[in-house]
Amino acid sequence: MKQHVVETNNGLKATINVPETVEEYDQLAKKPGMCLEDATDNVIYRGVLPQFWAALATALNAEYGIPFKMKDHPTKKEADGKTAVQVRNMTKSDGGESNPQYVDRVAAEKEVEPTEFQSIVDRLCTDGWDEDESEVINGQAVVKKVRHKLEFDPSVQVRQVKVPTPGKQDMLDAAEFLKDEAVTQKVVGKLGKALGREVVLAPVLTEGSPEELAANATLRQTTLALAIRDYGHVLAKQAKQGLKG
Repeated sequence: MKQHVVETNNGLKATINVPETVEEYDQLAKKPGMCLEDATDNVIYRGVLPQFWAALATALNAEYGIPFKMKDHPTKKEADGKTAVQVRNMTKSDGGESNPQYVDRVAAEKEVEPTEFQSIVDRLCTDGWDEDESEVINGQAVVKKVRHKLEFDPSVQVRQVKVPTPGKQDMLDAAEFLKDEAVTQKVVGKLGKALGREVVLAPVLTEGSPEELAANATLRQTTLALAIRDYGHVLAKQAKQGLKG
């Protein structure tokens, strides 16, 4: 066995004893091949299934036209400057729904069992599906369709580590700061100094589709909110050290 440190999203660290080899894992599980079985399940449930549910929900939306649950983007407005850009609401506490919940809702509204969608699932597994992806070329946002397929790829796990999530108040504070570019730069500078690292926001997109502009605004807001969250951790740590003194 060896010691392994697990760091949580809020900065806490837990040290636990874990097996050092595949053989030791199987011995602890009391089942030969269990390490490979668990590793396979991990890749499927953390990597493949999320893609599958997103693809199926999109396919059912196109097939039946049952709308997703939507909500106002917290900061982005339409061309009129007043109407909020609509984005999918996938937050359960805010009345939203996950992709599996959307699939279940479509089945309920069509009065069928989810197994009736098997032919669509088979098509997605065999043929894959297209997704719009954007990239910035020569300063311009370009959208292109990219073909995706369900693939078992353990190497993707390295890039799918859960990203820390800012709190609701952090997001609200970030949205407020981002309303004024001068204020934004001042806040970014203070945060960078307090955290001991540079806080870099994505450049503001001024041209592109509503989806691209909304994604850019969300990225900037989330990046700033995470820095605000980390700043709160620093203050909390300093306060605790003050109590010890």
